[in-house]
Amino acid sequence: MLWAAIHLPDLSLQLRLRGTAAPGSVVIQDESHRPRVLSCNDAAIGLGIRFGMPVSAAFALAAGL
Repeated sequence: MLWAAIHLPDLSLQLRLRGTAAPGSVVIQDESHRPRVLSCNDAAIGLGIRFGMPVSAAFALAAGL
């Protein structure tokens, strides 16, 4: 029997951005009581948004998320 393991950490972000010309800042968050950033595109990274930071802090850095 053959097994394959695929690691796609930004799949949700890639699906969200598919077919968009200029998406701006995009953040994917988790569904917890205190949501955190799971993934973000290059425009959001340029604004200082990082993986694991609270979404409220991400909104403080980029109000147009």
